Amino acid sequence: MSEILEKKVDERTAELNESNLKLEHANKKLLVLDEAKNEFLKLISHEIRTPLNGILGPANVLSEMIDDPELRELFDILNESVQRLEEVSKLALEITQMQTTGRDMARTQIDMKSVIEKLIVANLSNANEKHLTFSTSFKSQASIRVVEMYFTRCMQEIIDNAIKFSNENGVIHITTTTKDGQLKIIVSNTGEVIPADQIEEIVKPFGAGRHHSDEHVGLGLHYVQTFLEIHGAGLDISSSKEKTEISLIFRMNDDITTQATEAL
Repeated sequence: MSEILEKKVDERTAELNESNLKLEHANKKLLVLDEAKNEFLKLISHEIRTPLNGILGPANVLSEMIDDPELRELFDILNESVQRLEEVSKLALEITQMQTTGRDMARTQIDMKSVIEKLIVANLSNANEKHLTFSTSFKSQASIRVVEMYFTRCMQEIIDNAIKFSNENGVIHITTTTKDGQLKIIVSNTGEVIPADQIEEIVKPFGAGRHHSDEHVGLGLHYVQTFLEIHGAGLDISSSKEKTEISLIFRMNDDITTQATEAL
């Protein structure tokens, strides 16, 4: 009997060792892929910004010289593409910086309500073009410790995303909630539905799940995911005919404090 048990133990041990080796190998492959992704984003940022620097200056000069309506229309199309390329290069650079040094950067305590209010004001012009309104509800005043410039850009990307994909005359809701040891920032809008099988894709670099109006995929939600990862937070995305909802989920710990306050 003891020999049988010993044999089974040896078999299970061998199976576990084999499984551990496979996991270790898979982990190494993931690390290599992650490093390759970072290098790719860094390369994109550098290779785009170098020629862009030679275009932006002359483009600004030309903008003041063009009077012909047809030429102006062509120039505006060109300029929009140039501006988008510049934005992609900036995002790629910041994502790379977050992934390489973000976890070591100093966190500061910020007032989320104040940051979000300022972003709403900054985005009113774009929202007004689609006759969109904002509705905010902060059931608790949340003060979190984050890298402020990354948090601000993260929220900007989410708000910009909501504006782009909202139906006209819609409402963009921004709320914060605390429950079960978690603090959530929730941004929701009514508009284009994201198919369930594409939700994971849209947070990948240049993911194929959702396209911009000019048929180019972007980095915005990947930026959001990267920000959350370096802060030990989570991301939840749901989409239906009723609404699309993006939730940033922070654990309630020493880095997050809440105080009761009135709703906006």
